[in-house]
Amino acid sequence: MANPPPAPQPVFNRAHIRQHRERAARMNAARANHYNFLHAWAMKDMAGRLATIKRDFPVTLQIGTRSALPDPQAAGISLLVPLEMTTAWLTEKPHAVCADEEFLPFAHGRIDLIINLLNLHTVNDLPGSLIQIRRALKPDGLFMGAMLGGETLYQLRDVLMQAEIELSGGLSPRVAPFADKQQMGALMQRAGFS
Repeated sequence: MANPPPAPQPVFNRAHIRQHRERAARMNAARANHYNFLHAWAMKDMAGRLATIKRDFPVTLQIGTRSALPDPQAAGISLLVPLEMTTAWLTEKPHAVCADEEFLPFAHGRIDLIINLLNLHTVNDLPGSLIQIRRALKPDGLFMGAMLGGETLYQLRDVLMQAEIELSGGLSPRVAPFADKQQMGALMQRAGFS
């Protein structure tokens, strides 16, 4: 009888990601705001899109809290539950949950809106995470997510590739893989989103 294939090695070391997030949270406010521009821009864009939806979302989960939703009550949110994998980002945030976004600790069909702010590109099982998000949503719930995708950092990847080929004659991946629009669409359908 043949041996089963070995389990795939995780791409991301979750303990290291937790350490990086804890270090980022320890920065003083001025430096954090300076380096947090991408999260702030993504949240502003997401809040603008949310403002066009004429519906209330009584229970909302925000995965990734480095930028706050500007006015949750204006979006019809009664209870905002922030989720991070380190408590450093959750200080003074009511109803906060400290959990790894790869393993959501929520019952099926309990959440009206899930917002994911630039956290999904570092999970090892993206299809599994999307399935957990869909299951946590109520049947008519909404998922809004922002993540780094396809062509992100392509210049850096190209420069590193050229330098490594010149210096060592070989090539190793130096930048994390990112899903493009078509891949994300397929993953969303596979997870059961419509």
